[in-house]
Amino acid sequence: MNTRDNDASSQEAHSATAPSATMTPGKALLTLAGVIVVVAGYISLTSALGTPDFWAGFLFILYWGGIQHTDIEQLPASILGALSGVFLLYMSHALPDWFGNAGLYAFFGLMLAVIYCQIAGLFTLFINLMAMLYLTVGTIPAIQEHGSVGDIALALVLGMAFFLGIILGGKRLMAMKSQGDQDPG
Repeated sequence: MNTRDNDASSQEAHSATAPSATMTPGKALLTLAGVIVVVAGYISLTSALGTPDFWAGFLFILYWGGIQHTDIEQLPASILGALSGVFLLYMSHALPDWFGNAGLYAFFGLMLAVIYCQIAGLFTLFINLMAMLYLTVGTIPAIQEHGSVGDIALALVLGMAFFLGIILGGKRLMAMKSQGDQDPG
């Protein structure tokens, strides 16, 4: 395959994932209004529960929705990967707290094993890009300074429940509407 073929394949892949250019401005505004309502609802929920780390839910839906296109088959790995990433983040604090420098070395050993599994494609239900994403973002100094792993985990679970409820409910309604449109009645 030459460079021109690679460029064509890349453009085809991009156009398959890019938003449709056929959406009218009116539909785009209605979609934006819906997004605003959903985002405000989620932030209100996390705020009402005193969970400031709402980013954790947004990160989940960004990855599962934006990267995996809400593929139901990818959902278990997305959920378990996110939870694994938060667990690894917890261990990055807990092991050194419990065992001092020995705990820090134990965490480094754990991470070497996790990275090996990522490279080798082992335990992909738990060790995947989603896990690495949560571990990486969770170690950002500003998040470390102002967040807690418990709040991150709570916001993640709330985000999963909130966004999955909306998306899976929407998919079900669309399927029912499609079924109704096909019934000769």
